[in-house]
Amino acid sequence: MNQAFPVQHLDTPTREEVIICWWISPHQFYTHLKSRLPEFERFMREIQLFYKQKSLQQLQLKIGSYVIARYRKENLLYRARILACNQMLRKYKVQFVDIGNQYTVTSEDIRQVEKRFATLPVMAHLCSFSRYFLFLPLAVGRILYSVSATGMPDKAPDNSPWNPHHRCRSTEIG
Repeated sequence: MNQAFPVQHLDTPTREEVIICWWISPHQFYTHLKSRLPEFERFMREIQLFYKQKSLQQLQLKIGSYVIARYRKENLLYRARILACNQMLRKYKVQFVDIGNQYTVTSEDIRQVEKRFATLPVMAHLCSFSRYFLFLPLAVGRILYSVSATGMPDKAPDNSPWNPHHRCRSTEIG
């Protein structure tokens, strides 16, 4: 599929409760809107069930193609965009658009996107903390923060006032 997945733009300034879904650095991380998590989880279940029934097809893939790709570490299928190709080795570097991470997959891990899975807006929102360097202790699982439109947490997860001089408090949710 060469048509991009829709993107939901957020008006700024705004405040949203988010879940960090992929961490690269304080200047680049991806979040899910907490308010859209039930929709995302339902969508992911549908993808897994639908593609379990589908046989592997040969696809003509190129950089920029939108696909469904298996993230082998979790053995789950996600929507993705191809970033690089090695046709001889049949390997592809993809970015999982609903999580934010990049991963190398083989042609056996890639499926064509069915139209019904192309309509949901991309779920991962690229974020950064622009004013301060913060130490955010990441644990195995997901961590919930309240983040303002400026990128600065204004409240800790337990709703106590945010103090940039202390370590970020976190609530593991999964």
